[in-house]
Amino acid sequence: MVDETLTATPITGDNQGTDGKTTVKFNPNAHTVNINPVKVGDKELTGKGTPGDTVILKNQKGETVGQVVVDKDGHYKVENPNVTLGDVITATPTIGDHQGTPTTAIVGGVDGGEDGNIGTPDSHKPTINQPTEGDTTVSGTGTPGDTIIIKDKDGKELGKGTVGKDSKFEISVNRPLVVDEPLIATPMTGDNQGTDGKTTVKFNPNAHTVNINPVKVGDKELTGKGTPGDTIILKNQKGETLGQVIVDKDGHYKVENPNVTLGDVITATPTIGDHQGTPTTAIVGGVDGGEDGNIGTPDSHKPTINQPTEGDTTVSGTGTPGDTIIIKDKDGKELGKGTVGKDKTFNITVNRPLVVDETLTATPMTGGNQGTDDTTTVAFDPNGHTVSINPVKVGDKELTGKGTPGDTVILKNQNGETLGQVIVDKDGHYKVENPNVTLGDVITATPTIGDHQGTPTTAIVGGVDGGEDGNMGTPDSHKPTINQPTEGDTTVTGTGTPGDTVVITDKDGNKLGEGVVDGNGDYSIPVTNLPSGEEITATPSINGNVGTSSTATVLPKPEVGGGEAEDIGTPDSHKPTINQPTEGDTTVNGTGKPGDTVVITDKDGNKLGEGVVDGNGDYSIPVTNLPSGEEITATPSINGNVGTSSTATVLPKPEVGGGEAEDIGTPDSHKPTINQPTEGDTTVNGTGKPGDTVVITDKDGNKLGEGIVDGN
Repeated sequence: MVDETLTATPITGDNQGTDGKTTVKFNPNAHTVNINPVKVGDKELTGKGTPGDTVILKNQKGETVGQVVVDKDGHYKVENPNVTLGDVITATPTIGDHQGTPTTAIVGGVDGGEDGNIGTPDSHKPTINQPTEGDTTVSGTGTPGDTIIIKDKDGKELGKGTVGKDSKFEISVNRPLVVDEPLIATPMTGDNQGTDGKTTVKFNPNAHTVNINPVKVGDKELTGKGTPGDTIILKNQKGETLGQVIVDKDGHYKVENPNVTLGDVITATPTIGDHQGTPTTAIVGGVDGGEDGNIGTPDSHKPTINQPTEGDTTVSGTGTPGDTIIIKDKDGKELGKGTVGKDKTFNITVNRPLVVDETLTATPMTGGNQGTDDTTTVAFDPNGHTVSINPVKVGDKELTGKGTPGDTVILKNQNGETLGQVIVDKDGHYKVENPNVTLGDVITATPTIGDHQGTPTTAIVGGVDGGEDGNMGTPDSHKPTINQPTEGDTTVTGTGTPGDTVVITDKDGNKLGEGVVDGNGDYSIPVTNLPSGEEITATPSINGNVGTSSTATVLPKPEVGGGEAEDIGTPDSHKPTINQPTEGDTTVNGTGKPGDTVVITDKDGNKLGEGVVDGNGDYSIPVTNLPSGEEITATPSINGNVGTSSTATVLPKPEVGGGEAEDIGTPDSHKPTINQPTEGDTTVNGTGKPGDTVVITDKDGNKLGEGIVDGN
């Protein structure tokens, strides 16, 4: 029992030690109480609690409604309580000086059930989604089935509706809502009222717009339209107030005798209370050149700028024909000036190359009047930020190279560890002292500027060159050659860098053999019999560093004769011919021995196509577009025996001519010249034959532009 004293007495044999004592601690969670539902007119307040506890019941004013002891069965009852609708009754269980856990109930409630009890007033409190001025509905959430009454600040009903099963309501109100006015949502269930939800009406800047009628020097009035009741404040570009006026009920305003001069930029701002609507501007005298000399808004002459790239020396875009466009930097310094053409475009030369990320402004002018600026930033060009690494070997005290002046070069090894970070000097050089490098390290140098990353490069420490500096430079410097292998060969031969180890593998990467390049630059590596058609790879390495591989395809075994039907006689007796191929051809044609298989390969031995010579001694073999200057080979074979190959070189595509006026004569007679272009250029210039159409393409043949050579 709470507060009772407990004594602990120790006994050893017949001997008694000193007692220990304590008291029993009160547990508030063991003393709870509830209130049975109560409504106006009830003759009793009843509930349950902990037997023996005294329950004290009070209303929301702190007045005692009753005090009673819980009986042995856990019940209590207070006769004739004096309660009214909505009273909040609190029941507190006590024992001695201790207070247990209290509870509350509301008389009458808003649930409308038999017991009429809500639990707490807020259980039916609705929420209101904040409406915007001009709205004619109010929405929110509440208790399903409740009636929600929307009222204004004076308690006047604006609308009424019911909360749906989804706990939502949307109620039409009897007038458009006004900015900042308070709204009250009162929940009702039957005659019982819950706790109100409240909000205010939100301002809508788009509902408060204004315009300025055209104005010119000498006008006696500034006029325009706006939202009735709004206050319009008119100022010039210096911030000086020209007038302040309230829009009338018809939506018009007027300011007498404004003090304006040619080119003044007038701003009209609509306001209501502490809120500011959407402003507008107009220019006195304007740049449109119309009767009233007004631009309407400065944006009507606002140009657009095509984003330039760093290094560019021209800026282009679109604007209003006849406008002068002034290009300025972020400090307002003029970089160039030009006029918008009749086609609405401009192309302005600036007085220096543009810098990455700098801000450019294009300002339009007509006469002495200025329109709205446009701005852009200069785009990054990764190809304008390259870097090189000078050869490096173990023991070097410096890592050096070249880059773009001002770029920060970050050097890392293959583990991602930073070896150095340095800024390229004005002469385009950089240097990192005492790099920690070891033989075979792969160093990556990445040029950066700001948040931009240029084009990285790599180099290998120690390399595979085996020379004094031990640097590889690039893996291609050790690329070996493979002498054409033939079916049944048991050695692979070729050339390479003396001292390199060459590993021969098949197309699946399986090792076929290994050997070392001798002092004369030759290698000969034993392998198992090579099958026809196998693609073999020769990979060089030295000191753990790997160079660039070479590949070759094993050709069928040459014929050695085998009877009348199959005897090739001599290899030359089956040598095919190749009709002259031209750039862009997709077939290779020629003649050969009927029944021979002809394989077309490029200069590196890569197979381009294959076909059979027909009964007339002709063949036609599909290939991918042939490039100009490619050397192709046609190799005949029959029954596994190989004849003598023929070769031909692909010629450039000839001009098609078209009579005296259009005949090109020879291709070279119409060869154009190209003036050396510079990074960032947007035009290509040069000379050619008048009337020729010149097509500009990139290295992949993608068309970049087209034009005609003029009469000059």
